[in-house]
Amino acid sequence: MTVLPRRPVVFGLAVALTFGGLVTAAATVSAPVAQASTPNREVSGWITYYELANGTSVASTNPDLFSDVSEFWFHATSATTIVASGTTPDAQLTASVASIKGHGVPVTITVTDGTGGGVMAGILSNSKTRLQQEQALIAVAQRYHASGIDLDYENMAFFANGNPSLVAPTRAGFDAMVQELSGALHARGMILAVDVITKLSEPGGSAAQQVYDYPTIGRYADRVRIMTYDEHAQGTGYPGGPVSGISWVDPILAFATSVIP
Repeated sequence: MTVLPRRPVVFGLAVALTFGGLVTAAATVSAPVAQASTPNREVSGWITYYELANGTSVASTNPDLFSDVSEFWFHATSATTIVASGTTPDAQLTASVASIKGHGVPVTITVTDGTGGGVMAGILSNSKTRLQQEQALIAVAQRYHASGIDLDYENMAFFANGNPSLVAPTRAGFDAMVQELSGALHARGMILAVDVITKLSEPGGSAAQQVYDYPTIGRYADRVRIMTYDEHAQGTGYPGGPVSGISWVDPILAFATSVIP
């Protein structure tokens, strides 16, 4: 398997379009001026476990539309345990990955943080349990013959909002895992994508934002996916507004590209 070139990617409009069960994200690759006068445009897709058949069909029959696809399937519940989020048989996920990869599209396995308050901070801040988590993630990617892992660890950030003392250990531990996991995946011919919440400064205004170290994550991850949605959401006061307005997204992407290597 060939390792894709390391090229940090900034993803905007993370829920811009849905095609038959496959959620897409418009993306912009940050490229040196010497290589290109304008950024390359890429599109990533996520296939949820409850729309597997439709999403697989869309990605397999339209491979020219996608730069990569992530199977949104698992969540981590402990340092050593990563479990399925649904009940769809393993064989169907294996077949989905094989079908999409067979059409030339890299496929990563998305894993979310399914732990409770402070649990992931504890896992990541201990070198032994952090290594166990990395090994569990690699085992999932290898089990399904995927192209790599997509880390969507959000619970750890939102728990930090309620307990700011979790920010420092979570940020440092997550930085360490991204660096270590990236190296381990690259050694196996795989890639690493990392999903992060939006912010306009470093380390960020809220505790949740401060958990994600944009420069370090960007230095080691092959893909950095910024979740530019929920500008307005359920519960937003009258008169509401767009989910991802251009005037809201643009400064987020401008800041990200200024600090992500």
